Amino acid sequence: MNLFIITGTTKGLGKSFYTILSHNPDNIIITINRSDIKNDKGNFNLCIDLAKITDKDIKNFQDLLKNKLTVNIKKIVFINNAFTMGELSKIDNLNSEDIIKSININLISSILLIKEYINVTKEIAIDKIVINITSGASKKPIDGWSIYCLSKSAIEMFIKSIGLEYSEYRCFNVEPGVMDTQMQSQIREFKDSKSYDYFDNLFQNQQLKNTDDTARNIIKEYLLWT
Repeated sequence: MNLFIITGTTKGLGKSFYTILSHNPDNIIITINRSDIKNDKGNFNLCIDLAKITDKDIKNFQDLLKNKLTVNIKKIVFINNAFTMGELSKIDNLNSEDIIKSININLISSILLIKEYINVTKEIAIDKIVINITSGASKKPIDGWSIYCLSKSAIEMFIKSIGLEYSEYRCFNVEPGVMDTQMQSQIREFKDSKSYDYFDNLFQNQQLKNTDDTARNIIKEYLLWT
């Protein structure tokens, strides 16, 4: 059996990950979402608002993870997928609450959950993987995206660091490319950015990637099964 933890599965790439992985009867999936959604039989959703994660949320995650780690689990994978673009604007126009919310979702909550994932699993002799869904914005600054770029860059460096600290974990930062998601719709609404034409042209020329195809390719490349 394989145990997956996936954050942000109500839409986009996270939903594609869940849909594809849940078809395999050997997979058990824990999803983490703000909404109290109902998963397929045998899988469990943990309702956590990542914008304001609490000690109780961490304890609930710890308890559920321990409960699902049976002797039959041979591989465990944490897919850090949940994120928000937040408000797109120059920094002087950004709302302070939105800045805090974006950093909590994209960075702080991810660090806390991955920390607990390691705490629970580090003594267990199974195949352990962390996949962080990153972005080109982690390396290339984009005007109006300062907080998103910051948080993506920071969590990417965190993943690289824990890969050095814990050699028993395989840690990957995976850049999926530009996909046809709600995020892209938000980006095209922000016409003041110098990058607007680039993203609009991708959309107009039907060059946005399909999330199902992207998820399937990531699974094949990093998780070694179809």
